[in-house]
Amino acid sequence: MVTAADVLAMVRSVKARGALDVSRRLKQHVSRIYRFAISVGWAERDPAEHLGDLLKAKPRVRHMPRVGVDELPELVRAIDGYDGDEAPRWRAVTRAALLFTY
Repeated sequence: MVTAADVLAMVRSVKARGALDVSRRLKQHVSRIYRFAISVGWAERDPAEHLGDLLKAKPRVRHMPRVGVDELPELVRAIDGYDGDEAPRWRAVTRAALLFTY
């Protein structure tokens, strides 16, 4: 019989590797499996049901702030002066991609 402590230990071992999203999805998969098992009569309860409170909260997504109109000329000059790739062809592609994304 799988207990909540077993599932928690498994999820925490994945989380210890730094894979927070994978650990969260792992708990969800275990719950789905047990919900199915309950519906067909193979199990009586989901051991992962109440583990959500014990998992670390998702880190908040922080998007880069937008570039203001007054900062745009400086950004275009910086992109134009980009010299990060060794091959001139890739440098041009990277510059074009950077300009396209803005």
